[in-house]
Amino acid sequence: MSEPPKGPIQGRIDPSRPIQTHLARALLPLVRSKRTGALQLTSGGLRPMRTQLVIADGHLVFAESEADTGRVLRKLVERGLLTANEAQRLERRVLEVGGWSGMVKATELAVAEAHVAPNAALEAISEAVRERVAAALRVPDGEWVYRDDPRAASVPRYAVPFEKTVLEAFAHPDCCASFEVALERYHQHYPRLEGDSHENTTLFGLTPARFRTMRLLDGAHTLAEVLTQSPMGPSEAAALVAGLTVFERIWWNASPEPRRASGAMAAAPSPRALTIERPPPAIEALRALERPAPTSASLGERAPQRAPSQIRMPTPAPSEGRPASAPVAVNAALVNELLRRGGGRAVAPTTAHPHPPHAPQDTLSARGHFDRGRTHLRAGRIGPAHTDFARALELEPNDRDFLVHLRFTDYLQAADAAARGTLEKELTQLATARTREAESDPFAYHVLGRLAFDQGDDERARRAFKHAERLAPNDVETLRYLRLLAARHKK
Repeated sequence: MSEPPKGPIQGRIDPSRPIQTHLARALLPLVRSKRTGALQLTSGGLRPMRTQLVIADGHLVFAESEADTGRVLRKLVERGLLTANEAQRLERRVLEVGGWSGMVKATELAVAEAHVAPNAALEAISEAVRERVAAALRVPDGEWVYRDDPRAASVPRYAVPFEKTVLEAFAHPDCCASFEVALERYHQHYPRLEGDSHENTTLFGLTPARFRTMRLLDGAHTLAEVLTQSPMGPSEAAALVAGLTVFERIWWNASPEPRRASGAMAAAPSPRALTIERPPPAIEALRALERPAPTSASLGERAPQRAPSQIRMPTPAPSEGRPASAPVAVNAALVNELLRRGGGRAVAPTTAHPHPPHAPQDTLSARGHFDRGRTHLRAGRIGPAHTDFARALELEPNDRDFLVHLRFTDYLQAADAAARGTLEKELTQLATARTREAESDPFAYHVLGRLAFDQGDDERARRAFKHAERLAPNDVETLRYLRLLAARHKK
């Protein structure tokens, strides 16, 4: 395990080196080594914007900038859950009551004072966090500071998938052109994708076009050929290659390699014959990206920035609270728990109480939690889905359907190949048993199809997905995987 960084680590995103210095370069070793802390990103000119990214156990769980308090309230207005006047009032209230996060406080107040349903507030803040992470990953020029901070472990978690979000940010029209230019000097080299193809499918959010482009990264096509033949088009294909380079998945060869069997990925020889802007992925290597602390002379017209030791990280201290003289209008712990769980009724405003609040009363049945978990799962909110499935199984521990859903979300969130392999075996047994006891259950067949797909067994995956489709012809995820299988077959 890596030693903790000694003090803050600093770096700069340099637009002249968009791959080498991209923010994802800084985040990659933090994610891989399962750090817990916070990173502050500063971008912009005379009026710089500061964004905080919070990492807990190697997962991006929270992000916020100064403008996000108003933005999350506007989302509630757009959905008809608040009036414009209520949103303005709540934004003023956030300034009055303070707190470690304006966005979290705004949603707490929306639940407690404006009677917004907690699950609606949860959806709005989760969406705002994902958008803020994506925006941070599109910043072309800026400075960042990271340090470990154990308080980050107590931040409400709105997890954002790292690899998938990075690739989507790279493909954004504001970004992909710069990567295409950066890769021009490698047009006559032969990029080869390395690593676990099953993991690629799981982590990277493959579309048929991405999958077909990745198939071209076989060491037998030049980069110029890859960009020309990719169904994504040259710019987006270059962005995908740049993203895979950041993830240390591309081996760059100066000469072509013999073609391998479809789907095979040989281990990379050592040492690398050629590297493209590739710093080592260890946590200590972040210091190689450091830049000297700016002096007042080098800042020029820019507003002076606080030293790293003065930067306030967006993490609640265990004893954080308001001064005794400040009025308390909302039971923050109670509302925050409702937001985390995404359910329950809106809470009436409470007065200050010297004792810790009681846990919120759970008003949902096991079936209620299960149904809400399925809604989260269909929308791609894996974390909240897992929480609801776990609660449903806790209330009805003998329900095999609940268990299959819970283990499937465990599998989707597995952090490494070993954990995924263990869950894969258990999930195969559970889903197979479920198909025997409930032949009309499409989800069990979908799970078997997904496991076979990730294992590269296309025929078994196709049979399982076809069975699921017959039972649930309009299931979006089943139809998506059938399209992916069709694209593989055509290739």
